[in-house]
Amino acid sequence: MVAPSFIHLRVHSSYSLTQSTLRIKSIGDWAVEGKQPAIALTDKSNLFGALEFASTMGDFGVQPIHGSVLRFKSILGPQSLGADDDELLLLAQNDVGFENLMSIVSQGFLEANGGDPILSLSALSKRTQGLIALTGSLESSLGKSLSQGQTNVASEHLDWLQERFPGRLYIELQRHGLPQQRDLEPKLFEVAYERGIPLVATNAAHFLDATQFKAHEALMCIGQGTTVHDENRKTLTAHHYLKSPEEMGRLFSDVPEALNNSVVIAKRCSYAPPKRDPILPSMGSSEEEIHTLTNQVKAGFDEQWEDVLKAWPQDEDRDALRKVYEDRLEFELGVITKMGFSGYFLIVADFIDWVKKEWHSSWSWPRFWSRVFSGLLA
Repeated sequence: MVAPSFIHLRVHSSYSLTQSTLRIKSIGDWAVEGKQPAIALTDKSNLFGALEFASTMGDFGVQPIHGSVLRFKSILGPQSLGADDDELLLLAQNDVGFENLMSIVSQGFLEANGGDPILSLSALSKRTQGLIALTGSLESSLGKSLSQGQTNVASEHLDWLQERFPGRLYIELQRHGLPQQRDLEPKLFEVAYERGIPLVATNAAHFLDATQFKAHEALMCIGQGTTVHDENRKTLTAHHYLKSPEEMGRLFSDVPEALNNSVVIAKRCSYAPPKRDPILPSMGSSEEEIHTLTNQVKAGFDEQWEDVLKAWPQDEDRDALRKVYEDRLEFELGVITKMGFSGYFLIVADFIDWVKKEWHSSWSWPRFWSRVFSGLLA
């Protein structure tokens, strides 16, 4: 088998909501067709597709690399860059790294307060083991500071990252045809060679090929609540697709080490989350679950019976009518208990009851959903 010349390390799927049209199966099909041994999934601020990605790539015989593009409150503070967030791409090397990545992503939703997850530094500082960090995009603190000529800020930023990702930090080079990227690139070369930080070539993939660019533009407009005629909307370029290794080879022919390092990083990552049964809270033995569910359902039926009667004429045979409902109730309960779903229905009922209580005690949507996520992760 011919050794790979480039591995994609920044790929967004449809789990990056309204930001990508790539489905996980289509990513696998692309990898098999291009004889790619590995590929990364790096959805923005989430790991929603991790299990599906691992399973699908396993079926295709492709090594899955798990990561996420995360946003952090600026490492050096908003006063340094005039911005309050920093973008960092994290890839899991092993089970420890994936556990840390899950913790970081979960913390992001807990801190979101109803908006997009922007993490505090404390969420990152103590959870860097087993993770590889890629920085250098225009949205990162490094990219912003170098673009603004703030070399001292860039230096402090890299000090902070190198301390937490020793031997696991790479500076990204991206060439999507943007003039800002062309202007930034010489500065990235300079700091990378000065500090001995390896370079890596990436291409942020949001759709399958260049022909899907216009469709992707429409998707982004839906996400932003705007139209394609809005000149101030956020947009990508026709180069944000899954380019072949040959295309990437031509694009970065002057920086072969950046291409090779994408393969090096892929070899450093060797983890896929295993399939496992759902971890559900215990509601007692099977007999106890059936007994509890039956009692709750029948109690609820009795409470609702008077409302049911109001919808029927007074001259109806009420006893016969009740018998119809009771028979249907027994049938439904029988289906649930025979399938072993009694505990599941009790858990869902518990969630609903909790949400109803919390809704009345929560004064705002952000606070309410924050408490919902806290309850689910507790």
